[in-house]
Amino acid sequence: MDKEQIKRTLKSLPGKKDNIIGIYNYCDYWCERCMFTSHCANFQISKELGNDSEANDLNNQKFWDNFSNLLEATLELLTEKMAEFGFEPDDSTEQTDTWIKDVSRQPLVKKAKSYSLKVHKWLEAYTKSKTSSKVFHLTSTSLFSQKVGEAIEVITWYSIFISAKTSRAFSSGRYEEDDQYDSDGSVKITIVAIDRSMSAFTQLWELEKEYEDDILYFLTRLSSLKKGLLKRFPDAMDFKRPGFDD
Repeated sequence: MDKEQIKRTLKSLPGKKDNIIGIYNYCDYWCERCMFTSHCANFQISKELGNDSEANDLNNQKFWDNFSNLLEATLELLTEKMAEFGFEPDDSTEQTDTWIKDVSRQPLVKKAKSYSLKVHKWLEAYTKSKTSSKVFHLTSTSLFSQKVGEAIEVITWYSIFISAKTSRAFSSGRYEEDDQYDSDGSVKITIVAIDRSMSAFTQLWELEKEYEDDILYFLTRLSSLKKGLLKRFPDAMDFKRPGFDD
């Protein structure tokens, strides 16, 4: 799909009567497990871009062509909308660089990033040890392996997501000033991701006692991050996510 086709699609989808405005801003992007894809413009755009294997393969040029066209179309529409409301694009990168540094220095942002990096490394080591295990392969269809696989899938999915959404929570303040709306929404979905990750780690702990120390370490890190976020954003759990909390 070329850039102009994407722009037409982006303009038309939000107006569909069944779509829930903004639902994709506060979800976990796990479309395969979502009950609201028929109400999500973001999901519909991804379908328009193509569901074939090439369009979804990061190693295929078609994926990157689509991504590039989507990015260009989005930026052009944003510029058009800013002009419509009389806003001038900020040509200065100095303020942006300072803002990015300020966000990255936030203790909770650092804590979330540290968790994501460490759990990613641990998952790599864990997966490597399991794929080299003959016993694990022989029992790959067992209930044990299915439960382990489910837990690892959840932990993996949210490993980077938690860090990204924590950063967004602090980034939103740049645009909102005193308005906590987007920050609270970002924190709420981060808490949801933390709770699901902790539940998955708990399930893994019951199945993989040899990794008890590692699992307890990550549970402690996640619990600490959750407490910190709720203290910093006390109204986050009262936030009503479009569609999910209606």
